[in-house]
Amino acid sequence: MLTDSCITISETDLVSETSLYMYNSDTCTQYCRGQNRPLAFYREAMRMCTCFATPPSYNAAMNLFCNVQYDSQLTDILDGYLYITAESENVNAHNCEDFFDLGIFYHGDYYTQNGTFIHCHFLDDTVPCDQGWIAYNDHCYHLLEEKNDVWYQASACRNLSALLVSVGDRSEWTFMNKMKKAMTYSKDWPYVGIYDIHDTFNYQWTDETAFTYRPFNDNNPGLVNGHRRCGLLSHGTLENANCNQDLQAFCEKSVVVVEVVVVVVVVVVVVVVVVVVVVIVVGVVEVVVVVVGGV
Repeated sequence: MLTDSCITISETDLVSETSLYMYNSDTCTQYCRGQNRPLAFYREAMRMCTCFATPPSYNAAMNLFCNVQYDSQLTDILDGYLYITAESENVNAHNCEDFFDLGIFYHGDYYTQNGTFIHCHFLDDTVPCDQGWIAYNDHCYHLLEEKNDVWYQASACRNLSALLVSVGDRSEWTFMNKMKKAMTYSKDWPYVGIYDIHDTFNYQWTDETAFTYRPFNDNNPGLVNGHRRCGLLSHGTLENANCNQDLQAFCEKSVVVVEVVVVVVVVVVVVVVVVVVVVIVVGVVEVVVVVVGGV
């Protein structure tokens, strides 16, 4: 049971409501508000958000010690904070992109600053990305929270049916920097998918696309403290770095490719069926001709 002088939240209260993994309390509060739930309970250590349909028990006996019921500053309940969604600060957001810029990117329903109810699938609706993945220009992007070397991160991306991110032009690079800024839990410079296996500065992307867009700063690429074969997203620029640093990383996957494969398979199946039907029809015609000729 979680309790303080103002309120009591039992494990039953938490079990009765669905808890969702979210990256910050602002997202939790605004998401619960969009669900028309009066209270949002956020546990920082677990990054878990619970939207309450009905308020938890209020400790009336301790009322004299609580000058504001459910005040977030007074309800630091062991490992979480409780917020009144109706009294939460109006965020300066007029659309989904504004929410994203504020570090709110959990797909769902929200209220804008002027009270308009909107549904947000971040960052655009070109492809349906899962929670934790950001859609942009027919691709889904994800920041790995765990820190590790680039080889481990490349494998982690593959386990998610993705690759370390490849950046093809300025607009995608601008988006990547925008995403990095929105990921408020990211304090380091994440790996991206370039590598120079022979230390010749002939970089290439892990998806084997040409390395034509080169957003290095004036001092890069260069060798510092030995070999530097990998790339990081720095403060708006690309930095080359040692591959054995324990850092976060960006993954990217294409949903369009999957859809194309499905279409191709369907087309192939249709073609095969047509060919089979034609063969059967031709065979039947030949049999009829033989029979008629014999008669």
